[in-house]
Amino acid sequence: MNKKLLAVSILLSFYLLSFSQSFQPELKLNGIAKLEYNEIDVYRFQKGFSITAYPHNKLGTYQIQTEKEIYYDEQQVKLTAKLNNIELYPPIYVSLESFNRNAFYGYFKKELLKKCRELMGDDDREQSEGLIPEIIIKLPKMAL
Repeated sequence: MNKKLLAVSILLSFYLLSFSQSFQPELKLNGIAKLEYNEIDVYRFQKGFSITAYPHNKLGTYQIQTEKEIYYDEQQVKLTAKLNNIELYPPIYVSLESFNRNAFYGYFKKELLKKCRELMGDDDREQSEGLIPEIIIKLPKMAL
């Protein structure tokens, strides 16, 4: 009986470990700012608080802006966080490829969020449709 109980508990623990999510610890280096879609996070918000989605990055009436200067010869982009023409953080240099990739991910996330809100806000959407509506693909007669 004890062997069966031990075997079941081991199998159950392996099952739970295989389907559990692993969360990586957030590592921070002193003096290094976090970049979120090519915006410098001077506040160092925790996960779940986005500096690009919410306008909480204001001090007074001025908003913190990240200025971008592209140097095509060196294939680099200089990112500078400024508040009313005052530099808040030393400039950060990223490669042009990384800058374009982060810009694409930021744009994709913004558009996906907009489409999800649009879909969830539809009043004529039936409850049985679910999140993904029926997809109709029109094929030419030759393909049928």
